[in-house]
Amino acid sequence: MVEIHGAKQGDTVLDVACGPGFWTELLVEQVGPHGHVSGVDIDSELIRYAQESHADLIAQKRVNFRVADMRSLPFEDNSFDTVICGNAYNYLSKEELPKAIQEHMRVVRPGGRLSIRTFDNTMSLYHPVTSTVLLSVMHGMAKNLQQQRNFDNYLGRKMHGLLTQLSLGPVTTHTFVTQKTQPLCKWSLEYVQMKALWCAEKADGYCPAEDLKIWCELFDPKSPQYILARPDFYFNTTEMISLVAKPEVS
Repeated sequence: MVEIHGAKQGDTVLDVACGPGFWTELLVEQVGPHGHVSGVDIDSELIRYAQESHADLIAQKRVNFRVADMRSLPFEDNSFDTVICGNAYNYLSKEELPKAIQEHMRVVRPGGRLSIRTFDNTMSLYHPVTSTVLLSVMHGMAKNLQQQRNFDNYLGRKMHGLLTQLSLGPVTTHTFVTQKTQPLCKWSLEYVQMKALWCAEKADGYCPAEDLKIWCELFDPKSPQYILARPDFYFNTTEMISLVAKPEVS
């Protein structure tokens, strides 16, 4: 995914909604000793954590972090070779989304690119779960989420078309499937369980109670129906990266 972002040696990169800096070290490797990575996030605690955990890179002036709202960036026009935003657009309203995209393109240099990573959770698969239960829970979740204004669980499939309609530059999209199979490390186990319980929370009241009961038992370590320890367990989820190339100044 980092390679798809297109950052090159010597580039300046802005990581929008960087959180605690999960991608920072990978981006630093991409831009090399003469490049620079900036991270912004609206959460001051996450920025503090990013600053503490990347203190050496900050001292080398290869990285900096600051608190900022992704909808209004504190940078001049044409400041960065690459601007990336990972899984944050899903949390914007339909009205905010095109404005945020244009704001992020504003700080991209001509010839640079905006790289947007989004998720699309309709595509998540869990096995062994019967198709009827899986589809019932996913349908219930979708019925609930269609009422949400500031969260789009299914944005991944829409980004390419939206960016094309905005006519900001040539658009390319890449799709990534992340899968989890046995043996599951502690982090993977917690990740899959968290996602499954989140689906249950959203589907509650919007799908048959019996289907929801079966679903919850499948992810409960105390249940004999628990599937995360089974050797045939399989999970996948889908993310998309869409890139917009900012035209060179003629």
